Amino acid sequence: MKYLFVVNPVAGGRDKSGFLSVLDEKSRKEGIAYSVFKTQGDGDEEQLRQKLSDYQPEQVAAVGGDGTVQLVAKLLEDEDTLLGIIPFGSANGLATELEIPKEEMASLELFLHPPATRLIDMIKINDAYCCLHFADIGMNADLIRDFEQDRERGIFTYAKYFLKRLEQREEQQFSIVLDGQEMNYTGFMLALANARLLGTGIVLNRCGDIADGRLEVVIIQEVRLGDLLKAGWSVVDPEVEYGDAIVCLSGRQAVIRLSEPAHLQIDGELIGRVSEFRARILPKAIRVAVPQH
Repeated sequence: MKYLFVVNPVAGGRDKSGFLSVLDEKSRKEGIAYSVFKTQGDGDEEQLRQKLSDYQPEQVAAVGGDGTVQLVAKLLEDEDTLLGIIPFGSANGLATELEIPKEEMASLELFLHPPATRLIDMIKINDAYCCLHFADIGMNADLIRDFEQDRERGIFTYAKYFLKRLEQREEQQFSIVLDGQEMNYTGFMLALANARLLGTGIVLNRCGDIADGRLEVVIIQEVRLGDLLKAGWSVVDPEVEYGDAIVCLSGRQAVIRLSEPAHLQIDGELIGRVSEFRARILPKAIRVAVPQH
C-alpha cells in the first residue's frame, strides 16, 4: 500500500513539521510506504497531477483545510483512490460534516486504517471547478477575500472579519434557474451546498445530504439577531428552525445570475468576481475515509 500526503504548509497558520515527524516515525515502525507533496500556491494542480501519475498511490490524504481537500478531490474524481482528510485549516468544514477527528493524530490513524469509507457527491461549477462543501457569493465570499489578505490565520482572524462583513452587508438580487424552473430572490448571501454543516458545526443547509445526488441553493434573505442565535444553537440542536430568513432549494443543476458582479468562493478558495455561474451535481464522485457509524 502506498500513501501520498498532500500538505499545505500555510493552512490554518499552523506548523506541519511536528505532524510530518510523527508520520515519519510511524512509517518506520509500521513499514508504511509514503510520499509527501507540498503545495506552493502556484501550479499546484498540474504538479500534483504529475505526482499522482508517477507515484500511483492507493490512498491520498489532504493535510490542510477545505481548499486543500478540494485540490486533491478534483484530481481523484471518479477514481478508486481513497481520499483522507487531516484537518489543519481554519474552518475544516468537510471534516466537520464527515465527523473526522480534528486532532491530527486521530485523523492520521483513521486515514491509515479506515474503519469505513463513504462515497460522497461533488458539485461541478462552470465545468471548471469542483466543490465538496460550500460555494457562495455575498457576505461569506467577501469575508474570505478579507481573510486571504491578512497575514494572520486561525479562527479568531476569521471571527474578526465575520463581524466586519456582518456590519457591511449589502443586498443582492439572485435569478435562479433550478432544474429548468426560474425563480427570483433578494438576499445577503447565496450558497451552493453539498454538505449540511459549516466548519463551526452550524447547520446552514437543512434540506440536503452530502451523498443524496442533489445540490442545494441556500439564500440568506435576512440577517437578524434571533436568527444568528438560532444558528449558534443549531450546533447543539440541528433541528432548530430558522423561520423564513433562510430559503433552501434542492435540485440537480442550477444557473445563478446576479444583479451585480460579486465575489465567488468555493470551499474556502476565492475564485473572483462573477455575474453568472452554472452548477451541476456529480453523484458519488469521491470515496472518503470516515469513522465507523
